[in-house]
Amino acid sequence: MTKGHRKNPREGVMGGAILIALGTLFLLHKLDVIHIGRVWQWLPYLMIGIGVFKMALWSSAEQVASGFGLALFGTWFLITVNGWFGFDWSNSWPLALVAIGLSMVSRSLLEPLFRASSTGTTPEGGPDA
Repeated sequence: MTKGHRKNPREGVMGGAILIALGTLFLLHKLDVIHIGRVWQWLPYLMIGIGVFKMALWSSAEQVASGFGLALFGTWFLITVNGWFGFDWSNSWPLALVAIGLSMVSRSLLEPLFRASSTGTTPEGGPDA
């Protein structure tokens, strides 16, 4: 994170609360306590859309990488829910690990670029040409 840039703690709380709610909803559905119907079909598109929106804001490397990761994770979810390419929940989990890894790598690659743009230097450390 750049100096003077602090992550809003509400983002983490809201993100965690949404994950807890979704996890609880899906668990109750799996236990046949409730029936959520077609939510499975629309949730991946929502995740991809939120991820693309976060990337479009482009305010920090962390935000771009988390948006990228969310879009990739939503794509994995979409593939798994629809059974595309023969993937289901039991055999597609490595794709989720790839999505998480790509998000982490993208953040590491983008941080020097964002740091350089905020200081007015190139990523190699020299002044802008």
